[in-house]
Order: sequence, then C-alpha cells, then structure tokens
Amino acid sequence: MTLTPAQRTLAIWGGGTGALLIVVLVILAVRGSTESDLDGEAQKLYADYLRLYHPDKPSDGLPAADAERALTQAQDMQLDALNKAESVLVPDLPRPYRTMDVNEADAQVHADYQAIHQLSQSHRIKLPEDLPFLSGLDQDPARRSVQLAKLYLYRAVLDRCMDAGVHRIINVLPGKAVLDPTSSYMQVSCVFTVDTHYEGGQALLQELLKANAIGIGISSLSIEKISDVMQNMQFTANLLYPVRSDNHPTARAQGQTVSRGD
Repeated sequence: MTLTPAQRTLAIWGGGTGALLIVVLVILAVRGSTESDLDGEAQKLYADYLRLYHPDKPSDGLPAADAERALTQAQDMQLDALNKAESVLVPDLPRPYRTMDVNEADAQVHADYQAIHQLSQSHRIKLPEDLPFLSGLDQDPARRSVQLAKLYLYRAVLDRCMDAGVHRIINVLPGKAVLDPTSSYMQVSCVFTVDTHYEGGQALLQELLKANAIGIGISSLSIEKISDVMQNMQFTANLLYPVRSDNHPTARAQGQTVSRGD
C-alpha cells in the first residue's frame, strides 16, 4: 500500500507519540518505585529518631551541648577519683629515688648505706657484707631508675627489720622488676632472710603490715624454728609504684622485664 505524503507525516507523528508514551510510563513506574522505597526508608529513620531522641518528651533528654558538658564533667570526676585511689594504693616514689641525674643517684646510695650502717650499729644488728648496689648503679637511665626503686624498697624494709629488733639480717637479694601490661605501673621485689626472736618476728610482721601505706607488700613468707627462742624468717617484699616520665624514661617504650641482677 502506498501512502500519500500527508499520510506518511501522520504515521510518523503517531508512532513517535506512542514511543514517547511508553517512555513516560516507564519513567513514572521507576519514579513511583523509587519514591515508595524512599518513603519506607524515611519512615524507618523517623521511627529510629523517635526511639533514640524522644522529641515528644523533651524532659527525658538533654540538648547536645549540655550532654557533652555533663560527659566532660563525669570524665573529670572519674579521673580525679582514679588519681586519689592511685595516690593511696600506688604512691609515687620519694623525689630522691626518682632522680635521673647519675650523681644525685650515687649520692642517694651513699646516704642510704650510711643510714643503714648507723642504724645497725645503734641496734647492734649484724648486716650482710654484700648489700646490693655497693659497687654503684648502672649508667643506663632506665636500669638505674629500677635500681633506685629497689634501693628504696630494701632500705625501707631493713629499717623496719632493725626497728622490730631482729637478731641478724642474713641476706638481702633483689628480685625482678616487672612492668604491667599497660606500662603504667612497675613492681620491684627483694628477698630478705633474717634470724629473730619470736617477739621480734611478731613486731616485724606488724611493721611490714604498716608498710602498705607506702606501697610495700609481702608476697611470700616462710618461718622455720631454730630453737626455743629463735626462728628464721624468709620473705619477699614487693614495691608497686607508678611509671612516670621523670622516674623511668624508657619503660613505656620497652615494656621490659629487668632481670634479677639489675
């Protein structure tokens, strides 16, 4: 069949209109589906908003600025409580035992030995000849800081042994130094062996109990009868103290366990 020019024009326009109609219907279908999906997602988000923030109950919530301020205050209170607890349970070493100056550290060793020997002479208590660190401290700052802590520990315990009236101090053997997993605290230990009368042994245990106030505790204790009036006591004393930048410059980075001989 042959179409006239007018008929061909009409057919072209009619076909184009049909195609356009199909395209419009497809677009509307897609848009309708998309709007439906978005509406469902919006409804879900709105439900979550109501559940979390309760805009219908303003008295149950706080403005963001007030909430942040309250959170900051709570954190400050927790930090203050932690610092107070630490100061009681894990007190700092006295300033002379935190020094990083090698000359000051050696001077402290000398001063402690003088005080120990004077006290032993006044109480007439025999000391072992090979007390730790008589030959001086290590030149490495980290090791020296641990040695100073051990010096503080065994000086404090020896003072209590002599004040309690033990008969003889047989041995003083420094143990290991251990850094906790968070690198926040260091524990040093020292093993003491003494001979004492029963009254002196009881007095010593009481003195060691009081030493908790300065961070010293006892982790092991053995008592052996020597005679009807004498006993041998061996115990391990431990000192726990906080690691600071001014008393252990590389402990946090190293996370090291220092051997017995340090």
